[in-house]
Amino acid sequence: MAISKGLLLHIAVATPEHHHVHITARLDSVTNQVKLLQELGLAQVQQLHDLNACSTELI
Repeated sequence: MAISKGLLLHIAVATPEHHHVHITARLDSVTNQVKLLQELGLAQVQQLHDLNACSTELI
């Protein structure tokens, strides 16, 4: 079983009550949602981790 490669996103969303919701997800599963949130000005990508730098192990 190969460990999936991809980008891990950590985003923060500010609600109207000024609370911040932090979301961590793989890029391949949330690409469209992140783009939409950024277009609306609700999301800011805080950290972008390149998981491709990690080794892939076959079990």
